[in-house]
Amino acid sequence: MKSGKARKIISWTIDGLLVGIIAVLIYVQVSMVVTKKDNHGVPMAFGRSFLYVATDSMTIPDDPNCIGTGSGIIIEKVNDISKLKVSNPILDEQGNIKDYDLKGDVVTFYYPKIGAPDTHRLIGLEQKDGVWTFTTMGDNPVAHQRMSKETWTQDNLIGKEVYHSMGLGTFLTMASPDAAAYAGTTAWLLPVAVVVPLVLLAGMSVFDVFRAAKKEEQEEEAKMLLAMQAAGVDPNDEEAAELFRQKEELKIEYRAKMEEELERAKKEARKKALKDRKKGDAKE
Repeated sequence: MKSGKARKIISWTIDGLLVGIIAVLIYVQVSMVVTKKDNHGVPMAFGRSFLYVATDSMTIPDDPNCIGTGSGIIIEKVNDISKLKVSNPILDEQGNIKDYDLKGDVVTFYYPKIGAPDTHRLIGLEQKDGVWTFTTMGDNPVAHQRMSKETWTQDNLIGKEVYHSMGLGTFLTMASPDAAAYAGTTAWLLPVAVVVPLVLLAGMSVFDVFRAAKKEEQEEEAKMLLAMQAAGVDPNDEEAAELFRQKEELKIEYRAKMEEELERAKKEARKKALKDRKKGDAKE
């Protein structure tokens, strides 16, 4: 009994975990579809999003911790813009920004000039008439020479970077079709993550059906042996045992047929009684 109860608990636990995983995956998919429409095309779940870095604008030579090409980043929604950290700019003789420290937040924003989201370092932030204006630039020193800093407003802010790594980038190429397209590979992880639990759940259900059928068969066999013993039939006598089985199966079949006929007769009687009652009501 204890072993059977333990198996049931394990089975229920696995079923619960699989259902939970499927529910979370469905929620994430729905959340990403809904938020993508109102977030400049960037899907989010639980207030966060995973992005793949496809260009070298944030690459710093000889810096393994930079946000280089192929990195994956996690961004989160910004609830209080005033708390964002800004890098201190280094100006040239004409007062133009030529460099800056790396203490400012890295933010992701929709940049209308390229018509797509971009992720760069925050080097300027000011508020005027209730509207925040951002100034950003890539960390790549070469990028400073080939592109100017960007200026945009709070309506284009998508989120700030809270984590990045090359390992996450590799993971995204396996999980995200967009990241895989940039990397020239095929995303396979999410389909597998959805299909495998469903297959396991279906397999366990089929196993439970077979196990229940096997248990029922064993119970019927035990009843048959008890009936043989009560009738004085030796189970080891194959001919006598088979004859007894046939007789018992005929009895079972006959009882089932009689029960079916009785149930049919009851239904007909109920129909007739209902019909007669309706006729009586109509006459009144």
